[in-house]
Amino acid sequence: MICGRKSAESEAMTLSFSEILKLKDLKGVYTLVILVKSTFPLRIGGLGEWLIKRGIYTYTGSALGRGSTDLAGRISRHLRMNKRRKWHIDYLLCSGKASIEAALILVTEERMECNVNQHLIKSLNPKIPIPNFGSSDCNMGCKSHLLYFGSELSCDILVKKIYRLYLQMGEGKVLVLIKDKKHA
Repeated sequence: MICGRKSAESEAMTLSFSEILKLKDLKGVYTLVILVKSTFPLRIGGLGEWLIKRGIYTYTGSALGRGSTDLAGRISRHLRMNKRRKWHIDYLLCSGKASIEAALILVTEERMECNVNQHLIKSLNPKIPIPNFGSSDCNMGCKSHLLYFGSELSCDILVKKIYRLYLQMGEGKVLVLIKDKKHA
């Protein structure tokens, strides 16, 4: 099930959030699929105040370390509501108005965060909602690692599109991590 519905296309590579420890010691790139149910203002550290519109967003990041910075550690941190707001994405995810619906993962030891983000922008044509969001260490000129897909596209369709793009990159194993009852 992806975003509340079954998906035969990616079932073989699908894990639930509760199975996140299966990602322990794995490194890679991930794209969070985030749902915002209603528009709200949000102050984001040094970026200032922004209006977060209702709809679906993605955030692409990397997890290339060990322990708290491997895939299991990094995505687990994103799923927690109680944490110190250290990165731009923490402000959005701790707002209580945004929920992670899925995470797409490319298992790799290569630094590909910007490549994946650029591929999403080129292929899916999202809007840039907040310039410089999550891209302060970007090496490819990304305007933002937070992308906005509006409210017309379903979460399920977006997950399938991103899954196909990850497969096309051909760099490593692709996994889909989805929300389960414990995280609903």
